[in-house]
Amino acid sequence: MNRRIPGTGSLAVLVVLLVITLLAPGASAATKKNLPVTHPVLLPPAVAVDDTGGPGVALGGYPVSIPGPVDPLEPSLHDAMRHLWMDHIVWSRVVTMSVFSELKGQSDYEARLATNVYDMRDLFLPYVGKEAAATFADLFMRHVTLASEVLTAYKSGNETAIRTVTYDWYRNAEDIAAYLCKINPSWSYAEMSVLWRTHLDTVVDEALDYQNQDYAGDVMCYDAAQDHVFVLADYLSDNLSSRK
Repeated sequence: MNRRIPGTGSLAVLVVLLVITLLAPGASAATKKNLPVTHPVLLPPAVAVDDTGGPGVALGGYPVSIPGPVDPLEPSLHDAMRHLWMDHIVWSRVVTMSVFSELKGQSDYEARLATNVYDMRDLFLPYVGKEAAATFADLFMRHVTLASEVLTAYKSGNETAIRTVTYDWYRNAEDIAAYLCKINPSWSYAEMSVLWRTHLDTVVDEALDYQNQDYAGDVMCYDAAQDHVFVLADYLSDNLSSRK
């Protein structure tokens, strides 16, 4: 399994990595390779993670957060959020395969992935309002566009392009995490940041294994990506249901 993560100064990520190390002392740090970044490192706001609500549970080798209980009065929100995030990683996977294997229909697959952004916007709309839902959609569409650029950069093997676009992609993830916590303070920035960064990590791992024809690793990475987006989906639906 491959992994490329740009360097960051996030306090939340450092805390998560420390906890994971304690929970899994046998894990080898040598298996994780960092992608060098030549740009200035963004420093998101320092957020203290308390002992009861901080991230740090390992799932498939990735740091995740355990969401709180879902509002039993709104199971449809929980299910819809999971459905849309499943759509997101499925069509992201199809686009990944299209890029590296030059499959026909790539533009249609990318259009379907873009549709998922608007579906996500419409799901958020009743809870955060039209303006906030539209801003989230803009940021999320940027996430999708940059993901395609990251794949193209890896296919080309251009290290400068890989560094530049990967940096922009992770910066966009920080922007999304910060904005979501701004429109709904019930979410923790420390946890949200880790959840979004981990989503990107799983996508990159999966793409690189597919590119390198490590199909067994690719399958494992996809399973990890699927498990993680369900955690992310549940975290988003939790507490959002209470904001009418």
